[in-house]
Amino acid sequence: DALLEYAEYSNNYYGTPRSYVEQHLREGKDVVLEIEMQGAMKVKKKIPEALMIFITPPSVEELIRRLQNRGTETKEQIVDRMMTARNESCHVQEYDYLLVNDNLEECVDSLHRVIQSEHFRSERETDFIRQIQKEFETVNFENI
Repeated sequence: DALLEYAEYSNNYYGTPRSYVEQHLREGKDVVLEIEMQGAMKVKKKIPEALMIFITPPSVEELIRRLQNRGTETKEQIVDRMMTARNESCHVQEYDYLLVNDNLEECVDSLHRVIQSEHFRSERETDFIRQIQKEFETVNFENI
């Protein structure tokens, strides 16, 4: 149970240490996990309030080009990654947001905006809302 999630992706195993994530969340920090779909769904089960953002290249052709240009994988590995991407594309609607990475700087800016906007959701501010409601209960409107 030391891993928040783990999964096999393209014949490699990856995982996220639970203690690292929980420590940073307790400190009030945002934690961004760059994980594949299997892991993301495991995280969502364990942390239902987790924000799920699917980042994709603008087209299948661009994904193939990027994988080939990296020069780090064999043709078979690229085919395996493409098959995984095809399967993942069927589940994009399970995410909260979809970002298209056509321009890296713009995509990063969009990611920051999404994360920042989530901080202002009313359901994340229940303590503040209770405080304001309690203050209103004590106001004597006749003295205004």
